[in-house]
Amino acid sequence: HGFFYTLAWICFINFMKIGRCILMGMLLALLTSSCDDEKMGSIVGKWNVNRAEFNLRSFRYPGSVNQVEDMDTAFEFRNDGTLILSHSGRLSSGKYQVKDKELITDIKFSTTVTGLSGIYTIKELTDSRLVLFVERDDTFQDPDTGVNLRGTVKATFHFDRTVE
Repeated sequence: HGFFYTLAWICFINFMKIGRCILMGMLLALLTSSCDDEKMGSIVGKWNVNRAEFNLRSFRYPGSVNQVEDMDTAFEFRNDGTLILSHSGRLSSGKYQVKDKELITDIKFSTTVTGLSGIYTIKELTDSRLVLFVERDDTFQDPDTGVNLRGTVKATFHFDRTVE
C-alpha cells in the first residue's frame, strides 16, 4: 500500500502545481489582454501630417522602393464625421468613422503615391500623436523614373495634434 499512497501523493502535488500554473497563466492572459484594450484618445480635432513613409512594391519588377515625404498637410476630424483636408491651399472634404482600431474615410485626395480614401489601421492615437497605416494594391508613380506602376503600397502617416 505504501507505494500507491506515495504515487497518489506525488500525483496530487503535481496536480496542484499544474493547477497553479494554469491559474497563473489565465491571470497573466487577463492582465495582458486588458493592456491591449487601452482606450484610445479622441481623433476629433486638427492634425498635421509631419511625415509619410511609403514602401512601394511593383507587381512587374522585383524589389521595393522606400520613400519618406515631409508633408505639409492638415486634417480636421469633426464631431459630425466630416473630414477636411488642406494641402498647399487645396481643400478637400469627405466623411470618416472610427471603428475599433480602424479609420474609414471616403475623402477624394491623392498624394503622389496613393489615394487617401479607404480603411486605415490606427497604430497610435493619443492626445498629441496619431499614426495611421494602410496596405493596398494601387497604381503609383515610381519616384526614380516617373513611370506609373501597379503594385502594393504600404503607407504610414505620422500626425501631430494642432494646438489652438
